[in-house]
Amino acid sequence: MSVLNSISKLPNELKCCIFNYIDIDSRIELMTYVCNKRAFLEYIDAISTEKNVQLFENFITNKILTYKQRTANSYKSWYIKSSVSKLFPVLKYKIDNREVLSRNRIYDVLTRIANTEYIPRRRDNYTPHNLEWKRQRFIEERACDMYNVFSSFECDASHEKLKYFLKKVLLHYIIIIIINGKERALEKITQKKRAEIKLWLKRSLPKPLKHAAILYQRRAKLREKERLKIAKQNAKANAKRLKQKMKEEEKIRKKEEKNSKPKVVIIRRKRILNS
Repeated sequence: MSVLNSISKLPNELKCCIFNYIDIDSRIELMTYVCNKRAFLEYIDAISTEKNVQLFENFITNKILTYKQRTANSYKSWYIKSSVSKLFPVLKYKIDNREVLSRNRIYDVLTRIANTEYIPRRRDNYTPHNLEWKRQRFIEERACDMYNVFSSFECDASHEKLKYFLKKVLLHYIIIIIINGKERALEKITQKKRAEIKLWLKRSLPKPLKHAAILYQRRAKLREKERLKIAKQNAKANAKRLKQKMKEEEKIRKKEEKNSKPKVVIIRRKRILNS
């Protein structure tokens, strides 16, 4: 893992070459190390509900599943895409001259955790209580199940393509969650810590220390105000110096242009009158 952590220090060209040779298991190991399940759920929680639904449908549901729907108001019948279904192990046998196909249980597990058919939503004129919170919990539960199943999925050598496909889907989903949620999650954690510190200062400090803390905060604000004032003055002075320098350079340039112009000498002939 220490070797993988050192890759970030290399130039981008070398990074691309190296990652092209890293197998999918090592990539998943790296991503689950960088973004463990706890961090993964924190990032999801930091993203807005509708954005979470959109990301889950684009990077999970649409990659794995398709559906059939008889009418616009009827429920959707979800099933694995044919291109993905071909990768699954299938057991064939006959009963009473009727061929039966039996798929691995993972087929049903994927169909269950990858679809969003039963996500809480508004129907006609009815809006469920705490709808946004329920939609967020639904996505978090499905994303958590998918994280557990896909990252731990193993199979024999004859179905390596299935394993590669599922882990690649997970890899892309983790990356897009990190891109959209990491910064917001860190902001939420910082705000929470500040609120805890503020509450602790308000409730737990003895009066003399509380008074000292208030004075310190006032001095800190004054120092910050003074720092901004000095920075503004310095910026103004630098701008003035730069303007003066540009004027002087323009003056010198004009003087050089004037001196570089060729002098024109006019010779006048004297007219001699015949006497």
